[in-house]
Amino acid sequence: MTRGGTGDLLTGSIGGLLSKGVDPYHAACLASYIVGKSGLLAFKKLGYSYYTSEILDNYSIVMNEK
Repeated sequence: MTRGGTGDLLTGSIGGLLSKGVDPYHAACLASYIVGKSGLLAFKKLGYSYYTSEILDNYSIVMNEK
């Protein structure tokens, strides 16, 4: 994921999980999964021409998976 801002999404996701009491290792692992899966969904919908904000749009889909 070489789009500008994806590192910011990852960092913010880790910080958000840490603020909820998730331990650092699991916060990093979970945030990596969420950002990666959200990016994959954006790629499947839009191909190579997606914005970072469109990755963020898929967070709720990934978070609601069972």
